[in-house]
Amino acid sequence: MRKFFYCLVAILALSTYDASAQQKGDKYMSGNLGLGVTSAIVQDVSATGVAFAVQPEVGFFPIDNLMLGFSVGYELESVSGDTTHTLFVGPKLAYYVPLCEKLYYTPSLQVGFCLLAADGGGVPGFGLSASVFAVEYRPSERVGISGSLLSLDYNLLASGGVVLNTVDLGLTIRPSVGVKLYF
Repeated sequence: MRKFFYCLVAILALSTYDASAQQKGDKYMSGNLGLGVTSAIVQDVSATGVAFAVQPEVGFFPIDNLMLGFSVGYELESVSGDTTHTLFVGPKLAYYVPLCEKLYYTPSLQVGFCLLAADGGGVPGFGLSASVFAVEYRPSERVGISGSLLSLDYNLLASGGVVLNTVDLGLTIRPSVGVKLYF
């Protein structure tokens, strides 16, 4: 409890600065959390599932408003009793478009290695993810709160001669929220 209190005080202390644009040389650490509910009906059989995702990330701004980052993402999804684990590791590119003084539109593109594991086996592959509707609110110079509602994901998984292509378009089905600390 004491550690939580100290972290909260540190974030509030950093929040006292005025907000500024993302400038060349800025660095950050962040973490995103996602929670979603999915439902599908295939040939008169319905399935409902729950997904939880976490994605720590670090990065910097090589030029004004252009962010380069690296993240490791993990997702746990359970659909009708079947559980899958997904690991995604790779670089991320985002561009910050100012909408108003403290709000930015932040579309991003991420590529990388992914691993899907279910029933004791794993399938490696390649993943591509584009966040089409993502925003970041900067209440202070050192803290940003980000959110994403619309993303387009493509995964190419292959193992033992079997190739699996998946395309996932999520519209407010798997929203994510994150906090960025700038230094």
